[in-house]
Amino acid sequence: MFSGDEQRYCFLAEWFDPVTCYLKRFRLVVFPKDESVEMYDIEKRRIFLKRTKCSNIIPENWSVGSCVNILSRHLKLIDYGDSPTRQKFQSTESVLVVITNAGFSKLGLPIDTFPKNGLQIIKAKMMSVCPEKAAVFCSSHEKCTVEDVCTGNVLVMQIRGEDAVTKWQNLFKSYPEELQNTCYGSHSPAVVSKELELFFPSTEKTHHCSTATFKDCTCCIIKPHAVQEGKAGHIIQSIIDSGFTISALEMFNLSKKAAQEFYEVYAGVLAEYLDMVSQLISGPCIVMEIISKQGPDTPKLFWELVGPHDPEIARLLRPHTLRAKFGTDKVKNSVHCTDLPEDGILEVEYFFKVLVQEQN
Repeated sequence: MFSGDEQRYCFLAEWFDPVTCYLKRFRLVVFPKDESVEMYDIEKRRIFLKRTKCSNIIPENWSVGSCVNILSRHLKLIDYGDSPTRQKFQSTESVLVVITNAGFSKLGLPIDTFPKNGLQIIKAKMMSVCPEKAAVFCSSHEKCTVEDVCTGNVLVMQIRGEDAVTKWQNLFKSYPEELQNTCYGSHSPAVVSKELELFFPSTEKTHHCSTATFKDCTCCIIKPHAVQEGKAGHIIQSIIDSGFTISALEMFNLSKKAAQEFYEVYAGVLAEYLDMVSQLISGPCIVMEIISKQGPDTPKLFWELVGPHDPEIARLLRPHTLRAKFGTDKVKNSVHCTDLPEDGILEVEYFFKVLVQEQN
């Protein structure tokens, strides 16, 4: 039981039960104070999960349409469950931010500023944009041209937070001129819905294709803990400054099944396997296809930048590697990278072919 004045959020959620092959609907109640949840089966009109403590419960970062993992169940939030929750979450604003190809050398810098200013990345995807869509976007941005948006790929992000439009405008003014000329964001709440629908359409028929090349590449995943800790921007910029190109990027919310499939090679090999799966499904992760500017053998060259699996060992032997700088332990070691050179393309294909097709 809980007191009437205890803070709580209520959502309506769907979960596909792989045993019965049936889509179930729940009322999901979240108690932020002690990171506990309760699930009520709407169809059977009974408690499905009594109030239970869960890790990594950050309801302030949730949004309708997103997926969350509750005790290894991959739930999709389909609506708010009561008026107070709706009022609370609809009072937050979103901004659509587009970084053009000309700004990719500083890609991590604006990403680094978002969490420091109370803004959360909800969606992120690198894509190519056709002239027609570019023209619609540019019609709301005086200094942005169709050529800017259509030359190479762009990174499109939905960021959210209290007074997000105002915060974004203040952030933009603080950026160096190089970024101001290559970075564009929604300038008023009135245009946000239009721009979000343009780049993150609700209809499957207009889903944007991946920009992955699947050639001499490797896979890099910024793990959920690093995203939640606001380290993603710094990690991305470190990768770029080390001579690598990010040729594809997307934010994923992985199901337990997907995480187990991806980490299957580590099952029975690493003692941390189950904890690694739990970490990978604990929140959104950022997946990238990486290509080296230094020539072939990208998986080997990138593995050297990432460093040893254990951050403590990395800090002793290779202190300038990503895991040494951003990792905590063997499970929360900030990033995953392809271990074997022959698996580089296979891991990239898993995310940017297999999972993207399943999402469509």
